[in-house]
Amino acid sequence: RRLYALDPAPLAELDAWLAPYRRLWAQRLDALDTEIARGRRARGQEDGR
Repeated sequence: RRLYALDPAPLAELDAWLAPYRRLWAQRLDALDTEIARGRRARGQEDGR
């Protein structure tokens, strides 16, 4: 059996550095999700669903 330990301090620093990028991409991916859903609804209406 092997036990390992992890020092989370460097990961917190990395997380802080990534935060602005995460917010930027979250907004863009949410917008993409909205457009995909809109396209699916439009296709459904065209198909008479």
